[in-house]
Amino acid sequence: MSRNLFYSFFLIIGINGITIGKAVDPKEIDRREILFVGENRQEYFSLFKSSLHFTVYGPDTIKIYARKAIPSLDHKMHSFGYSLVLNKKDTTQKQFKKRILSSIKSAEHKRHGYSSAGIYSLPIPFGKHEIELLPLSK
Repeated sequence: MSRNLFYSFFLIIGINGITIGKAVDPKEIDRREILFVGENRQEYFSLFKSSLHFTVYGPDTIKIYARKAIPSLDHKMHSFGYSLVLNKKDTTQKQFKKRILSSIKSAEHKRHGYSSAGIYSLPIPFGKHEIELLPLSK
């Protein structure tokens, strides 16, 4: 697979719990990528070819931040998204169309920038819940 094709499908996900303000890590912790958003260091997780699994406890509201890796000289709009499955039954598809945001950098991928964030808020009912994020197929 060519390097450009890889990055055209590369999507990164960050999930934050709102009420306690802490990040929720997936079970696939090895797919972490550090992005520098302005002066801040943020953790994201790659959603490429395989899913991410999270365990969350409610009641709470989580925010999912999704960004797409884009070659740094490309300034057109790019579509990206994911499917969210809650407790293996409720499925929601989220789709975003964003441009590259110049203030976001990655030490690992110097020739690529990242889109502005596609943000989705999900209310979580009381109890323990499993969330699976799946890449949208092209």
